[in-house]
Amino acid sequence: MIAIIGVNSSANISSLFVSLHIIFIIGFTGFLAYALFTGEKAGSLVSPEPFLHVDLSLPIALAGASIVVFSFLGFDTMTTLSEKTKKATKTIPKAIFIMIGIVGVLHVTMSYFIELSFPAFTFQNPDSAH
Repeated sequence: MIAIIGVNSSANISSLFVSLHIIFIIGFTGFLAYALFTGEKAGSLVSPEPFLHVDLSLPIALAGASIVVFSFLGFDTMTTLSEKTKKATKTIPKAIFIMIGIVGVLHVTMSYFIELSFPAFTFQNPDSAH
């Protein structure tokens, strides 16, 4: 009984934080899209520039790839309670692919609007980027 209460409360708290993250991402992306739409930012709302940047070098691409990889870590935690899931062989892989799709769309969309809004953003002190 205690394990069930613990798992349920942990799942509820996790759901709350995930919901807050998604609300923040959608809100932040909405503000950026609104700023682009009204002309407050330099870019336009639709542009291939974030995907076809001329100044892209291999070290920058690898740094971005490492961030993307770390963004997708954690999906293995879905499998830790798979023995308690009904039809786990169907449900767990389906849940993992759905979550990878949702996270991927959110990540690419937010990155797209950030790059359009702040195309030449650099940190004056690289140590402050962390």
